[in-house]
Amino acid sequence: MTLGSDAVTFFTRRLRRAGSAARAAGEKAYLKSDLRFWGTGQDAIRTAVRDYCGSHPNLSRSELREIAETLYRTDVHELRA
Repeated sequence: MTLGSDAVTFFTRRLRRAGSAARAAGEKAYLKSDLRFWGTGQDAIRTAVRDYCGSHPNLSRSELREIAETLYRTDVHELRA
């Protein structure tokens, strides 16, 4: 498993669980986007990022970039946020 796919697994579990179907529908309609939405708030996203970085304190800049690029290649709004 690559660093990027490990991060996708981590964030998918955390952010889906924190999401709301009603919020997801509202955000999707408001943004008029073809992306999938889980309805996760920004606070939960920031907390997940802090937790991930806290458990991986030695990530290099290139590794962080790899993770960000992998997350952005998904079709999920929250993973791109």
